[in-house]
Amino acid sequence: MSRKFLVSACLVGFNCKYNAGNNLVPAIRKHFRRGDCIPVCPELVGGLAVPRPRIEISGGDGISVFRNKARIVNVSGRDVTRQCINGTAYSLCLALRYGVRHAVLKKNSPCCGKGRIFDGTFNGRVIRGNGLLTCALLTHGIKVSSL
Repeated sequence: MSRKFLVSACLVGFNCKYNAGNNLVPAIRKHFRRGDCIPVCPELVGGLAVPRPRIEISGGDGISVFRNKARIVNVSGRDVTRQCINGTAYSLCLALRYGVRHAVLKKNSPCCGKGRIFDGTFNGRVIRGNGLLTCALLTHGIKVSSL
C-alpha cells in the first residue's frame, strides 16, 4: 500500500466550497494528478449541498463538538453538526484505510482548520482551535498541515 496524504478537496481545485468555488493550490493539484493524495470534503460527503450557506462552529472548536459542548451551524442558525460528524467519520475511515500519515487541510474551516478556526459569529474573526476532521486525524496520530 503506497503512502498517500489526505487533502482538502477544495485545495485540489474541486468546486466544493460553500459558494461552489475552490481554493486551488497548483502544487497540490500536481500531487493529485500523480495519485499522491486523497481529496476529501467532510461537508460534502456528510450530505451538505454545493452551494450551501456558510458554516462555523458555535461555542468552541472541534473537540468541543465531539464533547457535545458546541455545534456546527450555518449562517441562518441551522444545526449541521450531524452532517459534519458523518463527513468527518468517512474522511477519517479513508485516511485509516489507506495508511495516511499526513494531511494538508484548508485553514480556518470548521472541519479542516488547524490551529485557527472561524469563531462562530460569521464576522470573519478567528479563534484558536482545530476543526472537526483535524481533531479526529490528530487523535489517530496523523500529522496535519494547514494551507
